[in-house]
Amino acid sequence: MYMHTYGNADDPAVLLLHPMGITADKLYEIIGSRFKGEYYILVPDMGNHGMEKSDYISAENEAENICGYLKKHGITDIALLYGASMGAAVALRMISYSEIMVRSLYLDGAPIAKLGFLMTRIFAPVLIWQRGIYEKNDKKKLAEYIERWGDDLNDHMRETFIGFSNTSIRNISAVCVKGNMVAIPEELQRHTYMEWGKDEDFAKTSPKVAGSLYPLAHIAVRSGYNHCEYMMKKNPEYVAGIEKVIEKVRTEGV
Repeated sequence: MYMHTYGNADDPAVLLLHPMGITADKLYEIIGSRFKGEYYILVPDMGNHGMEKSDYISAENEAENICGYLKKHGITDIALLYGASMGAAVALRMISYSEIMVRSLYLDGAPIAKLGFLMTRIFAPVLIWQRGIYEKNDKKKLAEYIERWGDDLNDHMRETFIGFSNTSIRNISAVCVKGNMVAIPEELQRHTYMEWGKDEDFAKTSPKVAGSLYPLAHIAVRSGYNHCEYMMKKNPEYVAGIEKVIEKVRTEGV
């Protein structure tokens, strides 16, 4: 884990955890750099992403490394913990670390429910196939990715995917398919926001499971969008929504 930091350490801390294929600096560009308020933003490169060249091991390993960094640097109060997809799984693992106070939680495309038998078998091979598309720079097959995320992010993800080891792909796949059903305290649930694109695989089961496990959380399923797609296609609204969560806990003094 390699931590990137932006802003003044005296400002409220915001921790952003990236999805698979998007590095810390790119996630900061997409979200953190567009906040209007002043925050101390921390964005780690997790295994096999950006500055972190070692393999991705597990959500538990990443959560432990991140919490270790926070404690070492005296950062124990997090105004917002944000995680997308793979990053959401890591964020959920961090909730159990009592030394870190998380004031609000925002998860996009969280793999909460365990996927079906077929998906557990094919998820890793599909990711390896996707890496092959990037390696061959198959313009026809890349057209779908470009439609979903745009040219710039597609180019960024191509570079990241090509650097993935098979070990990292298998381990990331395991995080996504096995389910991440952890306990969230009631007070944090009141400041927890989860969303999925209606067209993504995780939306078939995770919102329902989340609604049962976290009855006080705010849950949304966005029609017409796929996995982590809303953040790019409706970026100003997306970023503004995240910042409202930060400011809500700040003004309420939670």
